[in-house]
Amino acid sequence: MVSFSAIPSDTRVPFVACEFDSSQAQQGPALLAYRGLIIGQKMAAGSATANSLHKVTSVAEVIVLAGEGSMLHRQAVAWYAANKSTELWIGVLADPAGVAAEGEVEVVDSNLSLPNASEDGTIALYVGGVRIPVAVSDGDTVSEIATAIAAAINDAPECGFTAEAVAAAVAVTYHHVGTVGNSIDIRDSYRDGEELPDGIDLNTTLPTGGTGTPSLATLIAALGDSWYQIWTHPYTDATSLAAIEAELASRFLPPRMIDGLAITSAAG
Repeated sequence: MVSFSAIPSDTRVPFVACEFDSSQAQQGPALLAYRGLIIGQKMAAGSATANSLHKVTSVAEVIVLAGEGSMLHRQAVAWYAANKSTELWIGVLADPAGVAAEGEVEVVDSNLSLPNASEDGTIALYVGGVRIPVAVSDGDTVSEIATAIAAAINDAPECGFTAEAVAAAVAVTYHHVGTVGNSIDIRDSYRDGEELPDGIDLNTTLPTGGTGTPSLATLIAALGDSWYQIWTHPYTDATSLAAIEAELASRFLPPRMIDGLAITSAAG
């Protein structure tokens, strides 16, 4: 005998009735996890293995897994600055075969006199969007200023570059091998009130020459059928975009129904 909650059991008149019992239905907020996924390359100092996935809850955890100044670290900083509540995972890639992008910051005399600064001041240098202040004293030579710039960049690994001073020029090298390092922005005196100390100027060459792109196939396979609604990644080459598009298209179809959105950006 079937028991009903709302239909009287003593009804004898012929009829057809349907009853919906919601007593065992889910109560409270939805249980479906909403996840973000950051994809990028790790540095040698990172403890994570290539093509692995890790749930993280802070920038500090990402630094341990991927290395300070890695593209995963830099993406995590941007993520947590805007979103501290959504569950976040990182997809870890190794550097591919290739070359790291390189650029240059050259310190030059701007007043056609002695090659040195003519006042105390601060260079407001921006590398990859990270502000790096460099103190300058009256009388500092262009070589001394270049040495100070290189030291300041190396003391700010979160900018994504290492630096080496040779005479008045500072060579900067991206932390990762690959095309992603090409055209990362380097500039000075970006904000109102910032200006170079009298007597010097900076000639900046944006990073170029980076080659190589990691394959995403193994990492995408490792995702399985876990649902990640928002993906971020730094790759804009045709092969990487095609791989991500194919995976998202597959996830959108009825057999899987775990659709998501991937976001990237391009310089220029």
